[in-house]
Amino acid sequence: MINAASRLLTKYSRAEWLIPAALCLVLLVQVFCSVRQMSQQADEATHLYAGYRALKCGDFTFGREHPPLAKMLVAIPLLWSNPPVDCTRDTVATEEEQSTNWLYSREDWWQVLMKARAVSSLFAAALCLGVWVVARCMFGRAVATISAAVLAFEPNILGHGALLLNNVLLSTLFLLTVFSFYLWTRRRTLPLLLATGLFMGLALLTKSPAVLLMPMLILLALGEARLERSDWKEALGRAWRNVPSLAVIGLVAIATIWCGYGLHHSGGTREFEEPPSSVFSAEVQVLKAMRAVHVLPRDYLDGLIEVRAMVTDGEDSIDLLGRPYTGSPWFFFPLAAIIKFTLPLLAMLVMGGVGVLAMGKERLRETLFLLLPALLYLVSSMCIRRTAIGIWHLFPMLPFLLIAAVAGCVNLARRCRWAGGVLVCLLALHAVSSLRAYPNYLSYANEAWGGSQNVYKHLPWTDLNQTYWEVSRYMEQHPDTPCWVSSDWLVPVSKYKVPCAQMGNNWETELPLRMKGIVFVSSSWLRSYGHEGEPLSPFSNVEPTARLGGSAMLVYEGEFDTHLAAARAIDNKALRLMRAGSYSTALPLTEEAVEVAPTSFEARDLYCVALANNGYPQEALMQCTVALRLSKARPLGLRAVREITRHLEVISQLSGVPLPPVTQ
Repeated sequence: MINAASRLLTKYSRAEWLIPAALCLVLLVQVFCSVRQMSQQADEATHLYAGYRALKCGDFTFGREHPPLAKMLVAIPLLWSNPPVDCTRDTVATEEEQSTNWLYSREDWWQVLMKARAVSSLFAAALCLGVWVVARCMFGRAVATISAAVLAFEPNILGHGALLLNNVLLSTLFLLTVFSFYLWTRRRTLPLLLATGLFMGLALLTKSPAVLLMPMLILLALGEARLERSDWKEALGRAWRNVPSLAVIGLVAIATIWCGYGLHHSGGTREFEEPPSSVFSAEVQVLKAMRAVHVLPRDYLDGLIEVRAMVTDGEDSIDLLGRPYTGSPWFFFPLAAIIKFTLPLLAMLVMGGVGVLAMGKERLRETLFLLLPALLYLVSSMCIRRTAIGIWHLFPMLPFLLIAAVAGCVNLARRCRWAGGVLVCLLALHAVSSLRAYPNYLSYANEAWGGSQNVYKHLPWTDLNQTYWEVSRYMEQHPDTPCWVSSDWLVPVSKYKVPCAQMGNNWETELPLRMKGIVFVSSSWLRSYGHEGEPLSPFSNVEPTARLGGSAMLVYEGEFDTHLAAARAIDNKALRLMRAGSYSTALPLTEEAVEVAPTSFEARDLYCVALANNGYPQEALMQCTVALRLSKARPLGLRAVREITRHLEVISQLSGVPLPPVTQ
């Protein structure tokens, strides 16, 4: 039957395009059916609003940490409904607050969100099609079909495929850039050279990691020169002749970026803030020099500088495998892949590695163009220390690894009959493992790590705010029961028909000192605030009654001591008043919070700041000293220690009161 199908496709060559079309359809059905059950992911409102502002106002400064291409594309459906947008800048509200308020002020907010997600899902389909085309060109129909089939059931791609983010589009453009350059090295035509520059420019307009494409192309140019010439002298000569072509690619990419910003050097309402002195690096200085001579749009370069500042300054601690780490350890991304990739896919990678080695010098050029970008991207990711991290940062390397692994597996299958049966079984098990997680692809973990129900115990940021519809359905089964939702995301749960009070760093709802009823706790924030002396500590050692969204939202039923959470709610109100300059009104609130939770370093620190701004430096230093001692006992308190230490130093310097000996 397989041979008959192969002969039929050989006879009717155009019919083989039905294969990627069917696989893209399978992917889109899974993506759409899962995303329609997901509430707004944390960053979606910001990306959507930033893209709409760029289209309507020409403001590229809103959310400029990420370039505008993906954001503008997903915002295109809004142009038909033309919702109002204020092109001025709210200097009080944060970008997240402004975006969330704009989205949820509309009656049709869910329709707006889903229309934008429909556009975003096309990025995942484009990635699937791109994998098929690249694999078909490099290795043939069998490798192309299996590679695209594996991607169509890859749970991490399915989880992010329709979200209003830029990782999937970046992965597609990464693949197309390298593939275009691969074709150029074989045919040396101007259209392929221009296409490489165009795809690289679009990638640079999507997300900052695309800057890795130029060093990748340089290394690939050197590598392919060595493949073409056995003599090193001749190889270096060929590599040198590639330099003008690389320059053309760079110029086309620069022109593409300028076009993406409407040929404007700078525009918008957000002023650039110089990064702190601690963020001094060669990259930042180069970016500033480029900004001075207008090589690229200022808004684009300012965004790159701010991203670099965030990455360099991201030294807070994270909870990984149940242990605190200062920043992300070097092994985070390999570990995340081992946990988040399906076991059959991991087996394919191992089997494919053996198959690639068995190829020897056969298909050496194709192997170079697949493995070098993947390995370079992985190494660069491992060298960057982050805090807010996840498997999505590895997406650009996934299609390269996938095609290479499947090519190696198919090579083994052609050499050994048993390998073909193993490959078919692995593909089927890969699909089964993925479908078992439906619709909770975002919190997928393979069976060796306990599956989706236990991934939060091993990796940070399992909950990205995707479970409010599930919370709503859970409460429909428990009517008239008091309930609370603990999450630091800004999305209002009432929009998802959740009849619960919200608690967390962004909410001022008055909370009881003891809660009796149902408490929904974000697993992401439980890992951050669930240690002793912190607001979510009553839930850290209690087995949840249920897990929603895999293990994104944990459900607890019973009675709990929540005086620390109540104190934080009071402090949230005080903090809002202090930001508005009402320090005298905020002072009694901060004092009340300390009385409610005397062991809370957050309450002590805010009380310290309120005292200092009301003219009580001696008392302020005493409270900050206590806050510093309490924060040092917190496993994940590095950032808090730095912040409180800064408060102590500023108060001492301005007031002339010496620091207590314990803090010096």
